[in-house]
Formats: sequence, structure tokens, C-alpha cells
Amino acid sequence: MSVWIRTPSACIRWVGLAGIVLSLGCGSSTEPTDNGNHDAGGNDGMGEGDGGHDEADIGSGDTGPGGTKASDGGAGEAATDANDDAATRGASDAATRDAGIVNDGSSGATHDGSSETPDAGEGDAHDDAAVDAGSQADAEGADAGDTLCDGQAFPASNATGSRVPAMGFGWVELTTAAQNQLVGLDTTLVVPTKPPASGTLFLWPGVQPDGPGSMDLPINNGVLQPVLTWGPTCAPNAPSGSPYASWWISAQYVNTNLAMTSPEFAMYGGCHGGPGMDAAVGDSLKISMTLSGENWTQTVTDAQSGQSVSYAIDMMNQVQDIGEFVIEGDSQEPVSDVIFTSTTLTFASSQPAACQPQFRGTNDYFSAPQASTDGLHCCIQKIILRAQGVAATSPDTP
Repeated sequence: MSVWIRTPSACIRWVGLAGIVLSLGCGSSTEPTDNGNHDAGGNDGMGEGDGGHDEADIGSGDTGPGGTKASDGGAGEAATDANDDAATRGASDAATRDAGIVNDGSSGATHDGSSETPDAGEGDAHDDAAVDAGSQADAEGADAGDTLCDGQAFPASNATGSRVPAMGFGWVELTTAAQNQLVGLDTTLVVPTKPPASGTLFLWPGVQPDGPGSMDLPINNGVLQPVLTWGPTCAPNAPSGSPYASWWISAQYVNTNLAMTSPEFAMYGGCHGGPGMDAAVGDSLKISMTLSGENWTQTVTDAQSGQSVSYAIDMMNQVQDIGEFVIEGDSQEPVSDVIFTSTTLTFASSQPAACQPQFRGTNDYFSAPQASTDGLHCCIQKIILRAQGVAATSPDTP
């Protein structure tokens, strides 16, 4: 539940809602450091200049995209060219569009939330008949790798000749070219062993803009992320009982950078999400993230229990060009490997080279990525994330 910030020196600083800062390649420790603003329920405000968010903003007074609409005007015709200037587009559309999310609901026993969090089902879905390549990922699913991707292959992380730089721990990232974007991400996350009942641990795949920059505007740099959570969280609809009774997952959008943009888009700030569900150790959580028109929809299905939860949000044509797989810990780390299988990323236009990860954690592993022959998809059979100092519990093999 964090945001990567690329600094002018090309290092990466990762600011989380828990009030931790992770620096990668910045000439300092890669271990999370507490900035003194941590609150067990989320945070009491971020550090200076980071667009901090207080958990109180997620309460009943929140006018986020899951609650009160930005305006009561018409939907407004969206610009469809992903390379248009996002700042200009946002300024012209702001007065005439709903910045709404739509919660696609859930099946099975889920956490319904309470009046203290925004009702993710109240936002208006943006009705856009143009369905782009993002819908392909939903149809092809997370198990499509063997037949979908039979084009250019790249070395596994532990193969001779692999040149993917290793920085930090518990992190694998892929990035598209500036003129391209991600329109889908499918993967399966295996629920790991329960850690001790303390701290907070977030495990997630996600997509976000490669910012900050003009293409992040008007809503700035946030993360679309289904988050498997252990411990306290600011996510809407979190369990009301002990935060350590079970692993818990919901689809979310987290943005801690809204202080840098116009106040009319403040409803995108903070922590938003749909209903959640408990997940048992060893369960396979099938995750689908797809773009259709302007709406990103995240769906998580537990293959063992059959339960499913969904969440959708209108991202106002903002380009998402980073795909990432992350361990985010605050005073807690996984006690076993975090494993993603059958991963497929879908691009708006052909770019086989985007199938090569840009970075990985020091002890992390990914099997040989392979692009589809048309360059629109990237398949990775297995990704393993490991926290610093935690022994491997599975082999580095596909």
C-alpha cells in the first residue's frame, strides 16, 4: 500500500501508508525506516512533502471516488489517446465528469465494512463502449502462459547472462516504454505461512504510473493493488475483529500524493477499496486486473473456497506503465517465500522487450519471462519474493 517515487538521481524511494520509507539504489540502507508517524491503524500523517494521509480522512466524511461524486454534471467525453497531455485533459474534464468507482460486488462470505468507511458500491461506473486490449487479459486468465506466450524469451533471474539489477528485498518490477502502457495483469498468489501476531505485512501485485510527471496528472501517482494483509490496515471494509485472526485480501487503490495536485481531485487521495475476504494458508488467490475504457477492475478469486471480491475505479485515462510484485512490511516480514505463479501482463501495443524485468530484490527469483509472438503479452511462470534475512523455503525453479 505504497507509492514508488523516482528521484532525479534515479534512485527509488517507496513511501507507504504505514509511514515507512524504503530507499533502493539511493546510497543508503534498503531496510524500512520508521519516520515517527506510524499508527497501528494506518498512520498519523506522512513525512514532510510526501502528500501524507491521515486515516481519519477515510472515515464517514470522506468524499472519495467510492462516495460523493466530484460533480453532478454529465459523464463528459473522455480523451481516448493515452499519449494526450494528462494535465490538460484533467483540467477540461474535471467539471463535467464523475470521478466514480464501481464495486462489482462479491460472492461468498466477505467483510462488508461499516459506516466509517466509504461504501465502494456507491460510485457511478463510467459507461464507455470502447473496450481496449485490457479485456483480453480477463478472458485469457492467469493460466494462459503455456499457449499464449511462445515468442521472445528472456533469461531467468538466476540464469547465466541475466542482467537484471538486484536492489533491496522483496520486489520485482516490469516497465513499459513511455508510449505504451499496461492494460492487464493476471497472476496467482499462494497464501504463505502466518507470521507472528505483530506488526503489519502487505503482499501484493500492482500497477502504477512511472512518475511523478505530467502523465500522472490530474490524480497523481497512486497504486492499483489487490493486497493480501496481515495486521492493521487503513483499507475500507477491513475485518472488525483481531487483525491477526487470518490473512485477509481486498482490491484497493492507494494514493498518498494528492497534495501535489488540484484539490478537485482530492477524492482519489488516501486508501480506497472494495469488500474483502479471509484467505487460508496455502490457498491460491487468482488475481485479475484489467482496463476497459477508463475503468480498472480488480477481481480476486480464492480457488479453494470459491469466494470472489471485486473493485473498479475510473482512472481518467491515466497511463499505468509499471507492473510490480512487492513485500511491504512494517515491523513484520514473511516467514516463508511469497510465490506468484502463472503471471501474464498485457500491453496496449506490441513491446516484447517490456517482458524483461527492470529490477528485482537481492534474493528474489523469477523464471524465464517469455513474450507472445505479437508482443502484446508477457508470461512469467513463477516469481518468488523473499524478505531480507528470511531463508528460502522453495527452490529457484519454475
